[in-house]
Amino acid sequence: MSQAMSDIDLPASVVADSSLIHRVLLADPSDFSKLTISGQPADLETLSFTNFDESLARVRTNTGINDISVMLKAAFRDRVLDESERSQRNSAVQELLSDLHNHLRALVPSRTDLHGLLQKESILQAQSLADLNGLVVQAAQALVQLESPARSMSTLAWLETAQSPSNHVDLSFVVTSILYLLQKAEQCQTDKQNFYLGRVWAPRIHEHGVALKRRHFEQSHGSLVELNNAKATKLWIQELFAAIPDSERKGLLVSPEARQALVFRGWIDEIVFRPGTRPPLQLPEVLDHDQDALRRIRSLTRLAVAGSALALHACTAAKQSPDVLKLATEDTPSLESRRVALVQAISEPLSKTPGQYQDEVSVAVINLSRKWSNSNSIDSAAEETLRGRTRAALQAEDPVLQVLERRMKTCFSETVTWPPESLQSMPNVLQSGEVLLHQKNPAMIDQGKALFLERAKSIFRHNGLAFYASDLSESALLARKIIHLAWRVFGDALLDRLILQECSGT
Repeated sequence: MSQAMSDIDLPASVVADSSLIHRVLLADPSDFSKLTISGQPADLETLSFTNFDESLARVRTNTGINDISVMLKAAFRDRVLDESERSQRNSAVQELLSDLHNHLRALVPSRTDLHGLLQKESILQAQSLADLNGLVVQAAQALVQLESPARSMSTLAWLETAQSPSNHVDLSFVVTSILYLLQKAEQCQTDKQNFYLGRVWAPRIHEHGVALKRRHFEQSHGSLVELNNAKATKLWIQELFAAIPDSERKGLLVSPEARQALVFRGWIDEIVFRPGTRPPLQLPEVLDHDQDALRRIRSLTRLAVAGSALALHACTAAKQSPDVLKLATEDTPSLESRRVALVQAISEPLSKTPGQYQDEVSVAVINLSRKWSNSNSIDSAAEETLRGRTRAALQAEDPVLQVLERRMKTCFSETVTWPPESLQSMPNVLQSGEVLLHQKNPAMIDQGKALFLERAKSIFRHNGLAFYASDLSESALLARKIIHLAWRVFGDALLDRLILQECSGT
């Protein structure tokens, strides 16, 4: 490891996790507390022992449990119970309890006072169920000291149950309790890691992010010095270069800004909104970790185009000016509710048969048109026309879709390449995609993000996409972050050099 890498005060597992590094670099500092190691939203729910026990029981009766982890726990519990009853020994339970102790000790390696409560010898000496239950109680008492107040409430509730004179302690209760506390200990470990990620590791990752991402690139693809190591990126740049006129090529030789603009334009035109008539393009290596984000952006824009087209048809049927599609609906609750109904109906094709899906979307479009109509109704002929328009839009046969797709691409291009002069009042985090750690004013960063989102919303509304303006502005911000981060990491090191190579014809 180079000196630069060895100076980064981060756990080796974090440094090696290229996906985590990428997610953190795309996050705003004000959102660090929302980051998780897994990349999934934090699990804020704390399951009670009763609910945990009931979920395992439902697996046995095969009633409404599809969670693989719950099914595995139920199967494991049954195996431990069967083995213990068959052998008339508690060795399997002791092994499970030892695993719980190991999890708790790993949470706080330096807390020797808690380690004293979790002795392996005491587990081996336990023979009766009462002895084993007493050790489980001690483990729970240790866990309470490590959990957050919110998490510990359910552990305290279990302790109250376990120590109650009326509680019937049998083998099933002991084994289920250990599995429950194991799950809580694992959750505590996850909470601890997420806390460190948001408070300690994320700022350090932002500080050293460029070096870390370049290191990960070279581990996967080879040295950045050799341009042929990024074959997909090179093909992408060649495609972009071939599409521009000779007059623009001369400008690329002398202008770093023009080369950056080419990459930004290529991200929107040839990747995010790549025409279906073009041959497939392998995602460039510089965007290795952006496949899922790209899929989400494309999915939203497709839904937004279809939904906006149907909103336009509803507007026309109600004899309203298309300008109403440039207005925010939040200030009119009844209209907003119909907008939400249309958006939700279009967003749920997988849970319906094609016929059900089309019918539900048609109903939402007709209800929207009725709301826009001065008489709060439309005639049967208009309704039938809207059903036909809905069918055409959902089957991608509506010519309006192409018009809105072009507008959508224009909106994304404008937000991703927002002119620098429009950003003079915004913090550097949004001007260049780079977080400067000496700027530690979350309010300024949040203000910059809010300004961008409001500007993006106005652009989408102006183009008749008001029904999806909020969601689209968030996607536009993500698209902007992705390509700005790619340029920040690989601009000088790779992309700039590939463009200059094309300019020189070598």
